[in-house]
Amino acid sequence: MKAPDRELLQLKGVGEILGKRFIEAGLDSCAKIVEAGVDGLKRIKGLNPRILDSLLEQAGQVAAVATVNRENRVNELKQSVVGLRETVQGLVTASRERFPKDLSGRKGRALTKDLVKIMDALDEIEKKLPKRLTRAGKGLLKAEKRMSCLTDATLPKISKGLKKARKSLRRVLA
Repeated sequence: MKAPDRELLQLKGVGEILGKRFIEAGLDSCAKIVEAGVDGLKRIKGLNPRILDSLLEQAGQVAAVATVNRENRVNELKQSVVGLRETVQGLVTASRERFPKDLSGRKGRALTKDLVKIMDALDEIEKKLPKRLTRAGKGLLKAEKRMSCLTDATLPKISKGLKKARKSLRRVLA
């Protein structure tokens, strides 16, 4: 038997025991409780019929707050992806200006390849963003940190920093 979620325990009148009974009935989130309605809650043993309306109202409020928080987090991460993409493009132009001779050979192709991989990873992250928000947030934060210190770096350090940033982005997609 699964332990009740913190979200369920926020509801006044729901403790450990009722939380477990909600989960057994398939109501493991406040959104599902609201969806089940009064009829779905009447089936749960030990639930006082007088608090059903209050419980549904509380569950609706908690579910609304949770969806708003999630949407805000998704928007923040999308802004982070856009900012990281701009940083990568700025790094490309800055490195072309600073190292025109070095970028014409093998190092230039390798650097371009890394940049393309990072851009592809950012595109994939943006597509999959509503899922795995915590992992995406951590990976994007690490990649931003790596990219921010590359503006004044030498070409080998830029290559190494891009590789590390790409690895942190790859963990988001794994």
